[in-house]
Amino acid sequence: MKLKNLLLFGLLFLLIASCGKKEEEIIKVGAVLSLTGTGAEYGKDQQKAITLVLEQQSSKNYKYKYDVVFQDSKSDPKEGVNAVRYLLSSENCQVFMTVLSSVSMAIKDITENNNKPLFCVAATPKLTPNTNLVFRSLPTSEYQAEVLAQRISEINPN
Repeated sequence: MKLKNLLLFGLLFLLIASCGKKEEEIIKVGAVLSLTGTGAEYGKDQQKAITLVLEQQSSKNYKYKYDVVFQDSKSDPKEGVNAVRYLLSSENCQVFMTVLSSVSMAIKDITENNNKPLFCVAATPKLTPNTNLVFRSLPTSEYQAEVLAQRISEINPN
């Protein structure tokens, strides 16, 4: 009888303990990067940075884990659109990342229409007005030109 009670208690303990255990939530990220073409230098740098972060994250105990699916936009807006459509339909990505203003602008409406956040390494000022889902990590090209012009005029006031 003692053994039977002990086994029953052990099973009950395991059942309760497993019910309270939370699994990590996996967030699927679609990274539409310029891995070839004119913007390949930027895309490959982003891919290396993302891979490094994922490697560091795997050794930590975070609530969220990220599964990143890389797609090559080939530095071409049309290829970027194809990549995003694939990632939405086949990979069910929840968040998107991209590089280059032209590719970012091409995929912006698709991600917004699907209510998915888009993080961009892009400088076009047309990217972020009137949106809550698109985020740019660079100052706008207009701001960069303004600062550059100011610095040049300080160096050569004539």
